[in-house]
Amino acid sequence: MTAETILQALKNRHWKDVFISECKTGPTWFNHNLRKLDAWVMPRSYTNFTTIGYEIKISKSDFKRDCKWLEYLPYCHQFYFVCPWGLIQPDEVNGDAGLCWVSKNGKRIYIKKRAAYRDIEIPMDILIHVLMSRVVVMRPDELARLNSEKVSLEKQLTEIRETLKYA
Repeated sequence: MTAETILQALKNRHWKDVFISECKTGPTWFNHNLRKLDAWVMPRSYTNFTTIGYEIKISKSDFKRDCKWLEYLPYCHQFYFVCPWGLIQPDEVNGDAGLCWVSKNGKRIYIKKRAAYRDIEIPMDILIHVLMSRVVVMRPDELARLNSEKVSLEKQLTEIRETLKYA
């Protein structure tokens, strides 16, 4: 199983959420403490602001020699290691970190050890990075054009369905 397969499974799990792959913890220039999470997620909720960090591991040796994961903790309320099915056991995961296994077909993610929720204030650097580097800002005229295209495509789809229904 590849890291890309695991990343896709995470994207599928968080399809409704703000999902940032290879999320930097701040500005790139002149930042010697810069870290990069494999994935950073902000579930869409106004009542329970939470962020989740993920570190993908595809080999046991990579997991065992990883000591940088503690530096990710200030940037997320919960932190998980994600690996192929059975690669890492829950009792091997230290501290507040959680563990997820990806199914053998790479389609589903199962929590094997729930990460502790840490009540922390997320640093502005990562939030600014997400907004400045990953958000696509659209002008009202662009949005109107896309909405018009969507309506046209929906109409075409309805016509196709009607044609197939009577074929």
